[in-house]
Amino acid sequence: MEKRLALMLITGALVYSSHACALTPAQMDALQAKLSANSKGRSDGATAGYAQLIGFISDASVSGYVLDVNNSQGSSINIVKLPLEHELAVFDKMKMSVRGGFNYASVDSKNILAGLSSDTVKPTSEAYSGLVGLLFAVPLAEHWTLKPVVDVGIGRIDNSIAFQGADAIQAKPLVESLVINWSSNMVLVSTGLGLDYTRAFGNFKLDVKANYNHTLISSFSESGNFNGFSEQTDLLHFAVDLARPWGIGLLGYPLTGVLHTDHTVFLGKNSNALGFSNLNAFGYRVEADFSKARWKVSSAALGFNYLTGDNVEGYEVVFNVGF
Repeated sequence: MEKRLALMLITGALVYSSHACALTPAQMDALQAKLSANSKGRSDGATAGYAQLIGFISDASVSGYVLDVNNSQGSSINIVKLPLEHELAVFDKMKMSVRGGFNYASVDSKNILAGLSSDTVKPTSEAYSGLVGLLFAVPLAEHWTLKPVVDVGIGRIDNSIAFQGADAIQAKPLVESLVINWSSNMVLVSTGLGLDYTRAFGNFKLDVKANYNHTLISSFSESGNFNGFSEQTDLLHFAVDLARPWGIGLLGYPLTGVLHTDHTVFLGKNSNALGFSNLNAFGYRVEADFSKARWKVSSAALGFNYLTGDNVEGYEVVFNVGF
């Protein structure tokens, strides 16, 4: 069975053509039976969705996204990230940096069941994670750098369903047969390996990055009769930046324009657990270099990317700060 984000929210996707307020007793009984069957078979698909969401927002290569997933549930995902990275020490040519960040995502489904829209039953999942880790930049050869990294942190998911409107009177006993209105904390351990290629061509600078990330996720302190889970996710990310100085500055500090494209792909048997398995970005950003100012902030960037993939479309507002 195809695993979609709806499994996270409702425990299955059902198709009925009639409206909630027009269901006959026989249809109500059939829908109740189908919901119960889906609830019993929920764990694999649902927990894969929870894990994929937490792993996705916690990966350092992922930025703040607004995504519309074009599946039968019409899901929307909003991601906000506050990443930080600071160079700690240099050992010969190898650099060690500490990095961390806080990540947040909200997931809404516009149509949980055909005939039961978000105007009647509104499911929402909110995911949080905070991680801290070490990154090593190891020169391999001219233009090439290897970047192993390890991160640890904690996360949380709050899953709730609100009933509203007259049709909710009929919908509520059906949906309440599921495990709803629960929360869970989780421990995250993530390891990754990156490979960078950087080269200058006159006034242009080319930067190519490839990153693989593997995250182990285990829940604890579950509430609301949620059984919990232990899952793992794998994510592969490629990015290409072509930078060229503008030749002008901001308050005397140089500005650089950067053309950007990247490709993110989920790996493994649950690669489609969010309703899409890959995501592409195309955009442009402006970077300001404050390194000569002796401020705590060494650089900043602002930009915009258009996002598209299988069954998904959206945009990304880029805002990065270096220390």
